[in-house]
Amino acid sequence: MIVGVRMILIIDANNLAYRALYSFQLSFRGVDTSITYGCLMMISALLRKFQPSSLIACFDGGTPPFRKELFPQYKEHRVRNSEERDWEDVYRQIDELCYYLFPIHGIMTLREKEIEADDLMAQAAHLSEDRSVIVTTDDDLLQCVDEKTVVYNPSKDEIYTEDNFYSATGIPSFFYLLYKMLCGDSSDNLPGVPNVGPKTAEKMIEYLLTLPDEEDPYQYNCLIKRIDELPLNSRQRASLAGFGEERWSALYAVMDLLEDRVGAMAVVLQAKWMPADPEKIRRYYLSHGFVSLLEERTDKLFSHLQKPSFKSDVIDSDP
Repeated sequence: MIVGVRMILIIDANNLAYRALYSFQLSFRGVDTSITYGCLMMISALLRKFQPSSLIACFDGGTPPFRKELFPQYKEHRVRNSEERDWEDVYRQIDELCYYLFPIHGIMTLREKEIEADDLMAQAAHLSEDRSVIVTTDDDLLQCVDEKTVVYNPSKDEIYTEDNFYSATGIPSFFYLLYKMLCGDSSDNLPGVPNVGPKTAEKMIEYLLTLPDEEDPYQYNCLIKRIDELPLNSRQRASLAGFGEERWSALYAVMDLLEDRVGAMAVVLQAKWMPADPEKIRRYYLSHGFVSLLEERTDKLFSHLQKPSFKSDVIDSDP
């Protein structure tokens, strides 16, 4: 990253919280602080690494109904073991991050019922007037990479930019969503084209790169038109032909984050922000046993954060 350039850091807050949950085991006076303390530690490291001018934390507000309507099995396999954790306390700490702890640190928080964090992150990056760094371990957000937006995976310590995207993934950034559609997404329980795996999808995309600019491979009819030319065996061709335009369009709508279908733009533009409050931060650290953060002057890392700057002339219709 280039020091001195205005930059907005956009964090997948639920992702961060669960990483903290399994990385830290802390409590103070009988109250679990693994998530609150852990998130502050990890964000402090991100601030030192990227030196952003603004910071946004995006939280999940639930699945948009249209995704469940199109694919009822969407994320249905994500069941939490109630015996493994005290999930009420996990949710308490996440709420505390969203509604108090992050705001007093000068971090804008975004959360809205029936809107996923992925949608909020994608639209925050799209609306930002500054360079954006999306911080997440979820590869769905890789479709947002362009000349202004990069994705940082903290688990791999890897940054995906428009320049290194092909060498890092083997896929051009503008075809990454197509790649996901062809292969499917097991983490979200979404099917791809049967019998088409990553290697075949890569070969298909290599061929699609040779098509004239006026042909759009994201359109199912374009694929069917070229089906005999695609590097597929007979079984794979039959699977693609049988997938159907309606199902293909539904898969595109569910997986695409770049077009706002859930009202995420409005949430971003209407979000409130306040500068870091040193006195509230100090009182919180003392009351929750975060004395080490005060000793390391961690609170000072947040003092320069500014209000994120967004373009407000991009909404031309309701979602």
